[in-house]
Amino acid sequence: MRKETGGTEKYCPYCKTLRVLKAKTSGAQKWYKGDIQYFKRDLTCQTCGHKFTTVELQEKHLNELFELRDALGDIKVNAEQYLVEASAASKSLEKLSTALSVLRALHLYEVQDENNDEDFEEDDDDED
Repeated sequence: MRKETGGTEKYCPYCKTLRVLKAKTSGAQKWYKGDIQYFKRDLTCQTCGHKFTTVELQEKHLNELFELRDALGDIKVNAEQYLVEASAASKSLEKLSTALSVLRALHLYEVQDENNDEDFEEDDDDED
């Protein structure tokens, strides 16, 4: 809504209420990014004097932004959970490695040679 004192009544993010805002004298600037066309406006609050930029774009692009932010939030939550689980698994592997080292030192556990086929051959005499 245009005011007689100059400017339009819009929401000022600094005053947190509707205020008379004046656009930069050059007006809106048309921009393109891929398939998105948008307008940028530099505004000044006539009450508090703060300057900021607003963007006008099609609602479908705004809805896409909301969907992407929600999806990113889910990814962050899942990534944090993965890090917690990976850290716990790493600690378990450390404990297992320490325990195996102790067993090796006590000669209670030996690493099997992968090339040693004798341990895996079946005895033909057992079938009788």
